[in-house]
Amino acid sequence: MQPGVAAAWKERFRTRIQRRKRPDGTVEETLVERAEYDQLLVAVRALYLDIARWAAEEPTRWGPWAAPCPIKEAEASNRKRVKRRKARRDQ
Repeated sequence: MQPGVAAAWKERFRTRIQRRKRPDGTVEETLVERAEYDQLLVAVRALYLDIARWAAEEPTRWGPWAAPCPIKEAEASNRKRVKRRKARRDQ
């Protein structure tokens, strides 16, 4: 995957569209950040790493699906998620 493609995908993945109906009947759409974005990155990273391991064990079956993981270890760090969760609880 090209670096620009991975960066654009991560940016789209980071946000979601929240729709709210106004009193006049119109719908307001706003872009909001996903609360558990880091956990989703961890799951995607785990899938890429699993496929790479399976490809090493069974190259004919999993080799075509193996690709470098676009999510670096630092991006999937648990430390920031724990700090954010604690901050939300403390508020």
